[in-house]
Amino acid sequence: MGQNSFPKTVKQSITTKIQAMVNKKAPIETEDDRKADLQRLKECICNRKNTTIRCKRCANLFFGRILRTCPSHQNVVFLHDMHTCPVCVGPKGDLEELPIDFETYKKLVQLTPLRR
Repeated sequence: MGQNSFPKTVKQSITTKIQAMVNKKAPIETEDDRKADLQRLKECICNRKNTTIRCKRCANLFFGRILRTCPSHQNVVFLHDMHTCPVCVGPKGDLEELPIDFETYKKLVQLTPLRR
């Protein structure tokens, strides 16, 4: 199989596509585009810290974040984004974030008796 294994029309098609990709010019960014990008990044909530979440329905505590849609990245969901309670499957409206860090959360979970 040498260089002549493809028909001539296929070679021309591939060559044309490669040349079009190489010759493609980058879009010109204006100052307004840069300002809009900076504003969009300021509104980004993707890098929120995990906190302790309490379910108002079953009083379960767990660590993570309540699912919120980022204005900059609408299709991004992180592993610890919760849309329901993992115990009672209560809706997102029944979840509340508490200002408790992970170390305090671990102590609370150890002190809380298991409910069966």
